[in-house]
Amino acid sequence: MAIVLDAFASYVGDLLKQVAQDELTLLLGVSSEIASLHERLNSLKDYLADAERRRITDQSVQGWVRKLKDVMYDVTDILDLCHLKAMQRGGVGSSAPPVNISCLDSLLFCLRNPLFAHDIGSHIKALNARLDAICKSAAAFSFLKLEAYEDMAAPRRPSAADRKTDPVLERSAVVGEKIEEDTRTLVKMLTNGKNKKQNAVVVVAVVGTGGIGKTTLAKKVFNDEAIKEAFDKKIWLSVTQDVNEVELLRTAIRSVSVGGASDGRESNKSLLVPTLVDAIRDKRFFLVLDDVWSDRAWSGLLKVPFSHGAAGSRVLVTTRHDAVARGMQAMNPFHHVDKLCPPDAWSLLKKQVVSSEMEEVEIDETLKDIGMEIIDKCGGLPLAVKVMGGLLCKKERRRADWEKILHDSIWSVPQMPDELNYTIYLSYQDLHPCLKQCFLHYSLLPKNVDFFIDTVTSMWISEGFLHGETDDLEQLGEECYKELIYRNLIEPNAEYAGEWVSTMHDVVRSFAQHLARDEALVISSRDEIGRGALKSHKFLRLSIETDDLQPDDEFGWKIIQGQKSLRTLILVGELKINPGDSLITLSSLRTLHIENANCTSTLVESLHQLKHLRYISLKCGDITRLPENIGKMRFLQYLGLVCENLDRLPNSIVKLGQLRYLDLSGTSITSIPRGFCGLTSLRTLYGFPTQVDGDWCSLQELGPLSQLWVLGLSNLENVPAISFAAKARLGEKAHLSYLMLECSSRLGEDGFVEDENGVPAEEQRQIEEVFNALTPPLCIESIEISGHFGEQLPRWMMSRVAGAYERLSMVIMDDLACCNQLPDGLCRLPSLYYFQLTHAPAIKRVGPEFLTILPSSSQLRQAHAFPRLKRMNLIGMVEWEEWEWDQQLNSVHAMPALEELVIENCKLRRLPPGLSSQATALTSLYLRNIQQLNSVESFASLVKLEVYDNPNLESITSLNRLQKLVINGCPKMRILEGVPELLRLELKDLDMEELPRYLLQSVSPRHLVLDCSLEMLIAISTGESGPEWSKLSRVQHVKAYADQGDNERRWHVAKDELNLLFGVSLKIATLHDKLRILKDYLADADRRRITDQSVQGWVTKLKHTIRIKALNARLDAICKSAATFSFLKLESYEDMVAPRRSSVADRRMDTRALVRRLTDGKHKKQDAVMVVAMAIKEASDKKIWLSVTQDVNEVDLLRTAIKSAGGASDGRESNKSLLVLALVDAIRDKRFFLVLDDVWSERSWDNLLKAPFSHGAAGSRLLITTRHDEVTQRMEAMQPFHHVDKLYPQDAWLLLKKQVASSDDMEVEIDDTLKDIGMEIIEKCGGLPLAVKVMGGLLSRREKRRSDWDQVLQDFMWSVPPALLDDAVYLNYQDLHPCLKQCFLHCSLLPKNVVFYNVTVLACG
Repeated sequence: MAIVLDAFASYVGDLLKQVAQDELTLLLGVSSEIASLHERLNSLKDYLADAERRRITDQSVQGWVRKLKDVMYDVTDILDLCHLKAMQRGGVGSSAPPVNISCLDSLLFCLRNPLFAHDIGSHIKALNARLDAICKSAAAFSFLKLEAYEDMAAPRRPSAADRKTDPVLERSAVVGEKIEEDTRTLVKMLTNGKNKKQNAVVVVAVVGTGGIGKTTLAKKVFNDEAIKEAFDKKIWLSVTQDVNEVELLRTAIRSVSVGGASDGRESNKSLLVPTLVDAIRDKRFFLVLDDVWSDRAWSGLLKVPFSHGAAGSRVLVTTRHDAVARGMQAMNPFHHVDKLCPPDAWSLLKKQVVSSEMEEVEIDETLKDIGMEIIDKCGGLPLAVKVMGGLLCKKERRRADWEKILHDSIWSVPQMPDELNYTIYLSYQDLHPCLKQCFLHYSLLPKNVDFFIDTVTSMWISEGFLHGETDDLEQLGEECYKELIYRNLIEPNAEYAGEWVSTMHDVVRSFAQHLARDEALVISSRDEIGRGALKSHKFLRLSIETDDLQPDDEFGWKIIQGQKSLRTLILVGELKINPGDSLITLSSLRTLHIENANCTSTLVESLHQLKHLRYISLKCGDITRLPENIGKMRFLQYLGLVCENLDRLPNSIVKLGQLRYLDLSGTSITSIPRGFCGLTSLRTLYGFPTQVDGDWCSLQELGPLSQLWVLGLSNLENVPAISFAAKARLGEKAHLSYLMLECSSRLGEDGFVEDENGVPAEEQRQIEEVFNALTPPLCIESIEISGHFGEQLPRWMMSRVAGAYERLSMVIMDDLACCNQLPDGLCRLPSLYYFQLTHAPAIKRVGPEFLTILPSSSQLRQAHAFPRLKRMNLIGMVEWEEWEWDQQLNSVHAMPALEELVIENCKLRRLPPGLSSQATALTSLYLRNIQQLNSVESFASLVKLEVYDNPNLESITSLNRLQKLVINGCPKMRILEGVPELLRLELKDLDMEELPRYLLQSVSPRHLVLDCSLEMLIAISTGESGPEWSKLSRVQHVKAYADQGDNERRWHVAKDELNLLFGVSLKIATLHDKLRILKDYLADADRRRITDQSVQGWVTKLKHTIRIKALNARLDAICKSAATFSFLKLESYEDMVAPRRSSVADRRMDTRALVRRLTDGKHKKQDAVMVVAMAIKEASDKKIWLSVTQDVNEVDLLRTAIKSAGGASDGRESNKSLLVLALVDAIRDKRFFLVLDDVWSERSWDNLLKAPFSHGAAGSRLLITTRHDEVTQRMEAMQPFHHVDKLYPQDAWLLLKKQVASSDDMEVEIDDTLKDIGMEIIEKCGGLPLAVKVMGGLLSRREKRRSDWDQVLQDFMWSVPPALLDDAVYLNYQDLHPCLKQCFLHCSLLPKNVVFYNVTVLACG
């Protein structure tokens, strides 16, 4: 990440000012030199903003900036060493003030440390000289002074805190009817079952530039209800440029079904592909391939396994290039995503800028003309418009401000690199220098890992991006984080509540990484270019994400150790680390984040030698201890540990006086060292263990920690007395916003107290007193209580006391073993928006006290119980039977803002009337396993209701706004009425003997999804003749499923399909009759339409009519008009037409011959055409495929053989002797069929595989493929060998057409218009299938025009990509002796049309 120049200079200036005042600099005699450094930096400060701006596009300025930054980096290192000496002399922690030193002590220090004093002085003098030269060279660039630059640049606006409180939730990323129309078009195209090529997987392409909204459109299609009903499985695969094929296969397998799950560590593609085939076989799937940059991932990897899906499966691909869509044989025409039209772009921009309709009107009247010009410069790109909106919402709504944006010179900079988006740059330039650094740093975070806000801000603090007079750096970091969200530079992840986790759009990430390219590198293990850069360039910041690193991969710690200037290292995934590897060479490191890597003890032990380190995050299961002298890391501010085997903290940790963040929750640590109270800089502390040792308790160590914002306490059951808890002084912590209080759980898996004798009364009383003493301060915002086993909850959560917590917005309670009453103070909390209670087996009744407040007479009309509560979850209250809340309970209303309610696992008899009458904002209700619930009724606002496994539920009534209803496992459900707006009904009951009668009597949803038994499905499938059909007559769309064993939804039928199969109405039957009349003529009509426009018009009318059911009148007219064309009847037409692809049968003879030889005559019906796999499968117990290749890995070959044979083996075993024994055990007495593909030498068979496979049963067979007769002879293959002939021209033409055409119609068109050129291209391919396929791949990317094909023909050698066509020939060539290579090359010079005898050729040599 590139440090932002002016921000960095400000940071260094602050450090210089601080150190210059330090007494130690006087002792070292360097105070004057440090002052000179400060003065020179100040003299440059006026020019730095302009230099930072110009360095992006001016290489000479970039060089000057880099020299200046290098000096400043060296300055920070020197200042750190000075500061470190001061801390060592001043006291234990960095926060301790320096101790007064007498003249004698000063003299003694200099006498005892002459080398240090001289070294520091020399370094600072050298830095002054370098900085002096840089200052002089600045004149050559004519940098603008700060005041002139500020006149050009837009002024800073108020911070995010001054704006509307929740702008992100009020904005929409989708505007206009166009995207809705595109969604409908694509859904119709994908669900249309009339595509002619039904047995092939149809590919539909969405094409458009980056950031235009392809992924957004694909997501809308993917989540459309019609798509959900039309397909058995939906799969989303993100392909991207650096696609990981193994991970792609794993994701596909996991997405298909549980039955298709494979070992998540499996990395052998030849095993993953068959697993995917088994998982997808006979399933009708919808696959989205998002962000595809090349057709190779489809053509070379996914196409074959997905071809085993059921007919009617569809693939939707999003890509930036038409050529990719053509290469994937996508259906024409491709769907091009248009840019936003100006009105829609203006609407989107306004949504980013304003917060009310009134403001929209105001902007329309005053700023629309300028806004439309800005829109024009955005080029209709939604992402650009959104980023511009984020920028403009920071400005005043004045014409002058908007005109500055419009006329900024960056719009016209011609040297702007392709990776930079003008609009993003404008937004970037408008950021405060410190915020620029935070933005660029965010682009370093690995894309596939979730980083929480506190982790991100801690990195920023550790890097020095957040500094100044304030001590509340965490709060400043949170404001910066939210500012980036408001400006649309990062986006909150919808999977997490609030804004805890965010993501960065690819286009924005690309922009930021390009800006940071001179200092930072972000790479993956498969990034060869990045690997090369890592070896050839020096970086300051490095982010690595590895995946499936192979044992022989050179990508390891050794490469990183060469980056000696590194200041930040982020490593996610495995890395090759040798026992002796350490961190010592990375002496400048400030930030270290290691996740899932295989850390060695040497690596961890070397941590303390990194003097500058501020941030450590270790998420490694291998770590069992930290270095004992960790206390020497005086600058350490952040320590996050997710190390389950770590059970002890070093005693020296108490010396880390600058530590601000400590997370122990992911460890097994149960004790902390005494003196922990000295860590007074701590702001965040998770997983603090409660420990008692005599008269000492760890809680008393918390007393002096007054700066805490976040605190999590565990093992509170260990506190023996209330006095110890009081010493924690929680109530005095004026900054505390989050508190977690945790005891070890007393509940078993059944939700009841595990000890049959219950929890002793004395223990209950003791824990109640402890929690009462742990009273949080009034500033608290979030509280979690887990494992509390007292009968009474803390007093500070009860009655009027709770109302004082005006900021408390989230309360979560879990594992309340003995508590028999919900806290009656929660209803008084004015800010509470989220409440969750899970596992409270002692609560049997929730009384009116839970909701009752007694306001004063002056507050009577305004008071509400739970006034802002939006979400409430009540789960696992297994004995709860009664909830008292009557409509006339009192004059105070309750829960007016509640939107979502979840109730699970209880015995509640009824939902209280007060809930339905007073919770008027309730839209979503989830009820699961409520044993005694009989009915759900009278919720006027409810839109979505889901009921699962409620055994006594009988009726659902009077839900006037309900749109979606899910009923699953409710066998007594009989009444459903009063749901006039119901759109979707889902029923699941595998024991259902008949469809519920309410389908006939009271409801008519648009969509009905049934999950039932196979018997019920058959009953439905009998159509009008069956008793169940009439119940479906009022439903427009029906989808019914039945399971078969572990295969969920194995069988299905849709109502539309039944209409066609069973002719449920007279109109459908009439339509069928008329279509049958036309059937005899369709073959001839399809042939003639290609050259006869009038026939083409007739066929078009017919196609349009067939798409619209029951339009018999139009179809009748078309039938009559057919007579004018004198179409030939089907039998006559078949006499005229030659059979298609007859030569394919000739090639099947080779296959059948091989099967006969391999199965040794076992099958009697050898003349019948059969699938090869079936014949081989019947003849063999095991089928094994091994790809041998030239550079065969013998260990991998043995592992694959063992897995394929069904043997058990540790996937990490690399000892060949052990692997051979395992293969013998796996293959013993089994009749196997083994294929060794691409064998170059007999050694793999003779020296490795022959011996273990000799233990197979009699009748086993081996099939090898090789380029050399000598290999087959040495392997003693059966004579005669089977030589594969070249393709006949006609077969070659068929193969070429299959590569180019995406439908039968297109094949016919190519036959008629391009066959002559195609046959000439075929001739040049020489009958080689690989050459034909490569040519087909090339031609599929061209338009189907003679000029394009003719160009390929004329430029054959130049247009064929050598990497594709020459792979096979190149392998042959590389295998030749050097002398033979020369002879081979010489032969290519001989004229093609002249015969040269061998003696002539030999004489030439």
